[in-house]
Amino acid sequence: MILNDVYIPGGQLNDVDDAGTGPLFNKGDIGRIIYLTDAQALKLSKTSTGTLRAGYYQFVKFKAGTTASNAVGQVVYWDDIDDYVVTPDAPADARPIAGITLNAVTKGRYGWIQIDGLATCLCDSSVTSTTIGNPVFVKDDSNKVDGLAIATTWTGGHQTRFLGTAFEALANDGLKLVLLRGLFRNAHR
Repeated sequence: MILNDVYIPGGQLNDVDDAGTGPLFNKGDIGRIIYLTDAQALKLSKTSTGTLRAGYYQFVKFKAGTTASNAVGQVVYWDDIDDYVVTPDAPADARPIAGITLNAVTKGRYGWIQIDGLATCLCDSSVTSTTIGNPVFVKDDSNKVDGLAIATTWTGGHQTRFLGTAFEALANDGLKLVLLRGLFRNAHR
């Protein structure tokens, strides 16, 4: 399928697991950012992997040799922003968050991440706050999300790991909707 002048192998954005030899690379689409409406996102969704929502998506490379495996809804970080390489390994430094994975892309291959909009996120195994509308952060030293009660004092760490707002009640190890805020500024264009 071709959308916004981008070829989507198999026609489903959340099923792309490309070795780097297909038509996407003939045009230099690595790093490409596209916007999808709800209707377009639904049409490009592999429902067994999850339903995509309106928002911005970016085509990236998933780093080979990572410790963590790629999984639906996890947070990925920029490993090499100039070459559009992301990693699911939580960084020891303040490396920027790249986005949310759409599917379990094989290490060293290419796929899509969501960088803005309503995204399905993987929750931590011990969620702190489950209240809809509360802030959502990346859990310390992980690639999963956690909620924070409104009354909690924000720290510098919260600010650098802020993802957005809980659109659904977060649940331990669950896949829940989060309205992403601000990841678009981390996208390298």
